[in-house]
Amino acid sequence: TVATGNWGKQWYQRRVRGYSTGLKFVGNNLDVESGVARVAIDATCYGWGTGSIEQYTQRMILRDLNKAFVGFNHEFPRKHATVATGNWGCGVFGGNIQLKSLLQWCAASATGRDVRYFTFRDKNAAGMGDVVRHLLTRSLTVGMLMQAVLDYCEIRCSDSANESLYDFVKRVV
Repeated sequence: TVATGNWGKQWYQRRVRGYSTGLKFVGNNLDVESGVARVAIDATCYGWGTGSIEQYTQRMILRDLNKAFVGFNHEFPRKHATVATGNWGCGVFGGNIQLKSLLQWCAASATGRDVRYFTFRDKNAAGMGDVVRHLLTRSLTVGMLMQAVLDYCEIRCSDSANESLYDFVKRVV
């Protein structure tokens, strides 16, 4: 089953400093909101903001899905704690927010965790709330959502996608 979550809120607690190759961990913070796991996962650079088509290949999708799964599959601060995450691998790394958000949602769901997703008001996350509400009304499994993502990515790699991933998922699921 796909996990529910708190999507699009703008609150976050800074426990890292820097960005990109200068990112540094500065410590745990369990006092801000107990029961929420904050995870930092390294990301692949897809062209320093150019959004390379490579991210839509099955190899890279499975790489990112597995990284998120491993990052979310732990018992800190407690088993099945909510995962607070955001635009992982996007921005200067060139990742597609729609793709990365759905991959993180699938990974969190597979580990039995809800998601608190922070868009940081990025305009590329527009439509996230709509697709989440749509998907939550379906009897959906992680496998069903991943199949839709993979189908879209196959179309995208053939350069014939004429709609966003969110719109595609809402249409086929």
